[in-house]
Amino acid sequence: EYSALLERLWVGEASTHKPAAFKATLSRFAPQFEGYRQHDAQELAVFLLDGLHEDLNRQRAAKPYVEDVELDRKGGECATVADME
Repeated sequence: EYSALLERLWVGEASTHKPAAFKATLSRFAPQFEGYRQHDAQELAVFLLDGLHEDLNRQRAAKPYVEDVELDRKGGECATVADME
């Protein structure tokens, strides 16, 4: 629902949106947002960013090895950390 809401906000033709479906989905996963009590925007942002962080950190396959590269201060060329030692 979050991605659908963002798409309606950025791509949609309407200038206003009623996020009822988003709120219903949010309330299912986070009961603290159930009902119409007032909540701090920071509280919602932290919850959404934490969920996004958790989803992005899920590994489905092994991560490929990436060699650490640093900029050589003298010549401006890239060098590996092992080359600099």
